[in-house]
Amino acid sequence: MQTLCDLLETTPESVIQSFINDLSQENASSGSDERHMAAEYFMRCGYGMHLFEYNQIDGMFSGLDDVRKAFYNYGNSRMEEYQSYRKAYLKEWSKYWKEEKKKKGL
Repeated sequence: MQTLCDLLETTPESVIQSFINDLSQENASSGSDERHMAAEYFMRCGYGMHLFEYNQIDGMFSGLDDVRKAFYNYGNSRMEEYQSYRKAYLKEWSKYWKEEKKKKGL
């Protein structure tokens, strides 16, 4: 990968960080297609499929995207309010999925 990155004048770290931003549905992602493709790649590799159904993991990505969309509703002038919303949402989101996992006895 280093050789390819050298030829393209980028770094493996920046490629991986972009993928992480896309996968986590962050505001700093490369765009909606890239977010979708990163999630599809993650799911095709089977990450978490031993714990959840495909549609549940897809729902997780949708929930994360909802948080990203909320950023635009709040806007930069209300960044503190958005951060508070994001923290509360992710706490509830995580709690919900942990409970779903427990239901399966995992």
